[in-house]
Amino acid sequence: MPDIFTKRKRSALMAAVRSRGNRSTELKFIAFMRAHGITGWRRNSKLTGRPDFVFPALKLAVFHDGSTSLHVN
Repeated sequence: MPDIFTKRKRSALMAAVRSRGNRSTELKFIAFMRAHGITGWRRNSKLTGRPDFVFPALKLAVFHDGSTSLHVN
């Protein structure tokens, strides 16, 4: 499906999107991974798209949506 915006307009729209901060939800996610013995992840990767967590050995990138909360029972 082609984009309805020109390349220049799409770039301007994406540049206007700013992060509202998801540090607290990322910290909860880190606590969850540690509590369940999930290891091998890294943060602050320079990969394209700026993933929140990267598992290099698995070649896996995780983008964590900070607008949702993590609930684990």
